[in-house]
Amino acid sequence: MSPIQAAGAPSGGAPDPPPDAALAQLAQELGRVLLRAERRAGHPIDRAELAGRLFVSPASLYAYLNGTTLPNSTMFDRILRELEVTGAEAGRLGTLRDQVELGRRTRRAAAAAPGTPSLAQPQPPPPPVPRELPQPAAHFVGRAAELARLDGLLARASSGAAAVAVISGAPGIGKTTLALWWAHRVKDRFPDGQLYVDLRGFDVLGPAEPGEALRGFLSALGVGDQAMPAGLEAKAALFRSVVAERRVLVVADNAQSAEQVRALLPGTSAGFVLATSRNRLTGLAVRQHATLLDLGALASRDALALLEERIGGERVAAEPGSAQALADACAGLPLALALTAARAAASPDRPLEALAVDLRQAEARLDLLDLGEADLDLRTVFAWSCARLPEQTARLFRLLGVHAGPTLDGFACAALLELPGPPRAQLDQLVSASLLGEPTPGRFTMHDLLRLYAAESAQRTDGAYATRAAVERVLDFYLDAVGAANALLQPDFPLKPPAPRPADAPALPPLKDYREALAWFEAEIDTLQSAITHAAAHGLESRAWRLAWACAVFLRRTGRREQRADIQSVALDAATRVGDQRARAVSLRLLADAFARLDRFPEARAQLEEAARLCTDLGADEELVATHLSITRLEDAAGFLTVALRHARSALVLAEQVGHLPGLADGLTAVAKQLTRVGWHREALPLARRALELFEQSGNLEGQADVLLAIGHIGHALGDAETAREACERSAELDRRLGDRYWLARVLELLAVLDLESGDEEGCQARLTEALAALESIGHPYTEAIRARLTM
Repeated sequence: MSPIQAAGAPSGGAPDPPPDAALAQLAQELGRVLLRAERRAGHPIDRAELAGRLFVSPASLYAYLNGTTLPNSTMFDRILRELEVTGAEAGRLGTLRDQVELGRRTRRAAAAAPGTPSLAQPQPPPPPVPRELPQPAAHFVGRAAELARLDGLLARASSGAAAVAVISGAPGIGKTTLALWWAHRVKDRFPDGQLYVDLRGFDVLGPAEPGEALRGFLSALGVGDQAMPAGLEAKAALFRSVVAERRVLVVADNAQSAEQVRALLPGTSAGFVLATSRNRLTGLAVRQHATLLDLGALASRDALALLEERIGGERVAAEPGSAQALADACAGLPLALALTAARAAASPDRPLEALAVDLRQAEARLDLLDLGEADLDLRTVFAWSCARLPEQTARLFRLLGVHAGPTLDGFACAALLELPGPPRAQLDQLVSASLLGEPTPGRFTMHDLLRLYAAESAQRTDGAYATRAAVERVLDFYLDAVGAANALLQPDFPLKPPAPRPADAPALPPLKDYREALAWFEAEIDTLQSAITHAAAHGLESRAWRLAWACAVFLRRTGRREQRADIQSVALDAATRVGDQRARAVSLRLLADAFARLDRFPEARAQLEEAARLCTDLGADEELVATHLSITRLEDAAGFLTVALRHARSALVLAEQVGHLPGLADGLTAVAKQLTRVGWHREALPLARRALELFEQSGNLEGQADVLLAIGHIGHALGDAETAREACERSAELDRRLGDRYWLARVLELLAVLDLESGDEEGCQARLTEALAALESIGHPYTEAIRARLTM
């Protein structure tokens, strides 16, 4: 009996396969065994590590696995042990290895005896192993999270179907760079080949046909022209057959649609498909369970690192501020950074600051980011993405360029387009095309350089008149929306009765209560600040100061001290520029209030003195009452209690004279507080209680909270702990409802004192801990005073 028969091979039936075919079969069997081992382990087996355990070189291991070298029986047994192959399967594979060796011996014997007929059949050459990946970028930084996601997806991929990932993002964001960098990093995991195709999804000549891409793949895999099928479906079927059970990496770059990529997907395969596109290919996620990675701009530190890689660390170190300015001007867009670096490298003796000065000019920035080639010109790259947008979607994209804020919602988009409600379909199209981001549901943002291009396109396509009209529409929308939200924040004291809105005016956000209004302000305040600045700079000054005034309550209650001062400064400049004295008086007071919170007392005092003079000259008695109250708060904070009491009484007397009920309640509160400050507690109490009645009658929650805290201080000073505690508990509850974290902390501080005096040390600590958290959330300097109390 032959050694093969002794090992269990059949003695009759089908003839043994030719030796080279048997070696190919053996390699295929080893490939299946390796895939099963990876599934058991839950991750790919590192070939170099496996080679080390076998004490062979990685090249030798790949030769065994690819079927180009037959391992000897000892090495073959070690491979099976490492891959945990035992029992009957190990015997079957050992038999197959012996069969290959016997066939080789037979051929050698036949070659040594020329008259003996050869048992070996001629074999076709093995199919080629394609290595089509283009060279990766010479400089690569950042993207650690995206690389980790791709690594994780590869580790979890099964052998049942090819894993699919799609990298999407704005033009120039670095999708191809990331894809090729990762593909080269993992190419050794795909010993059966790496295929690459540029699908030209946004090329001026139009996208590539999937059939064209498949022809290239099949040709690279060894399919000749005579065997090449004609139709798309036939090519796709043959491609699936050729790569079945093979570890192949497919990179489909610059796809326009899911259909383009779907035709290139292997069927049953141990492969991996990585596509890039400016569009979010959600169809692949739905039907092929693709993982979608949306690529954003580089972080500031990564952008600077990329610039340093391209122009040299010494040059960046010599002008760090200018280098950072260059990175900032490129807004984290890798293509823009590359173009900027190329300009800097072309003029090695020119200071980086000179280029930074040029790039700071928004109107010239896109000119500088053009190196004269279509794919190295940001305008052209952006234009390719916009060319296929429907007209209404393209118009929205252009008008978004003239919107001043960093983010906006669908209602503001409706105002831009003169529509009654949010244009959801157009927004979805822009998000899908990576021309617009949606960082949180319902809020949209645009990359700075895309915004410049969109604004240019709006001026060129829609004209100056239409774009200015769009700016005015969205500012008027914000005025209406802020008015509605502000009315919910202080329903008892609106800035002015809202004017009736036209029947065809864009819809406002559907805000129902205080909490929704507060959340709306939280989301919109940075955009509102940008809108105020834009309006003041473009001849729309009255809209600027009206928006600023309507934001004052929110800014004050949420403790945004610096932003409050910045916004009211813009409003004052706008009113001063056009000479509106009444607007100046209001803006002077509001800015002084902000400066007082920043302890900028001399500036605040000068502004309030001028505001009082203007109010007197204009006969604006109600505004003069408010100004006296602001002076009262300022002088109290500065420690001039007698002056503060005098102005509080002036406010009260004037409010009584003109019959201004809100001013009367505020005046009573101010006088009561100042009397308490100078030790006249019993005289203060009836005034505070009268003020509380007026606030309750008008529904002024903020006034109630304020005067209740004053009553709490009066009760504490008079030794009436019950009155003090009851007033403070009511005041704290109102401050929680109002979202006024600063005054909540001050009330809690007094409650902590009351707890300590009653022997409740645990309650005292709890109150101070809550107060500390409230102040820390707004970054208020009084935080340190509360922290000091906690450590006593």
